[in-house]
Amino acid sequence: MPGVTLTAEIGRGAGSVVYRGEGAQGPCAVKIPSHKGLWTRWVYREAVALARVRHPRLPRVLEVGEVEGLPYLVLELVEGETLAARLARGPLRETEALVLGKELAGALGAVHGVGLVHRDVKPLNIVVGATGARLLDFGFAMGTERVGRETSAPGTPLYAAPEQRTAPSRVDGRADLHALGLVLVEAITGEVPHDRSAEGVARALAGRAAPATIALLQSLVHESPAERPADAQAVEKALGACAVSPPTGRSTRMRSARTSRTRAKRSVSRATKRTSPPSKGTRRGSRETRTAPGSCSPARRRSPVRSTPLPSRS
Repeated sequence: MPGVTLTAEIGRGAGSVVYRGEGAQGPCAVKIPSHKGLWTRWVYREAVALARVRHPRLPRVLEVGEVEGLPYLVLELVEGETLAARLARGPLRETEALVLGKELAGALGAVHGVGLVHRDVKPLNIVVGATGARLLDFGFAMGTERVGRETSAPGTPLYAAPEQRTAPSRVDGRADLHALGLVLVEAITGEVPHDRSAEGVARALAGRAAPATIALLQSLVHESPAERPADAQAVEKALGACAVSPPTGRSTRMRSARTSRTRAKRSVSRATKRTSPPSKGTRRGSRETRTAPGSCSPARRRSPVRSTPLPSRS
């Protein structure tokens, strides 16, 4: 491959392999089809799609060419781990998932803004790193002007919107929002629910997310595209609003329980102080009952010690 040295394999999909490379512009990612045929077309499609849109949450295309009859695509190297690998260690906190979703919604807004549909939003195509989330793999991306002629149903069935499976010619950006909703449900709960309807999502999130978060994710996974948010910009704004709201879940319930116990103790303490009579022989506010600094007990004035001579024995 002219000008690029492949150093290690960093990813493998159904029809392509991604290598880490070193080129004139520094570290890069090189994507090559694992065999000729249909996947050759996907590489060129991804190059064309990414050349149409620029966004900090998307990789940049550096070069596209062909070697030994196979096309290759040189991309900006995105450091980090896939969201799938991260979720294998356990779910994210609600706020973390919401921030991740906001970043991805911003990327999808840019994609949809130039007339593209990603059609394969899933944890394996999302990389999480020190600078946030990045959306990768545009091999299935297609312009909305061509979707009307589509007869196949590309994408991953687990995350695909209903219309993507049954009427691929009617897919638009709202299909990507449906997939994003399921990705966020998985990020919060650790798995995609068996029932992926709005009601099933609500049951899966019960007790794990705030009501506003549940309502938003329900709207994203609605079976009818007309009932989903109109665009990714609206979703980005809504996710941002949910992210700054107090989260709901086990940690919040524990904090609420601790707060309730503390308030109960304070109430009992105040009631005890009101009902307990002052000690015999003392007056409130007198010097004899004032507390000495640094002491847990009242400081009392000492009376002078008088010595009385003992009677002498005869």
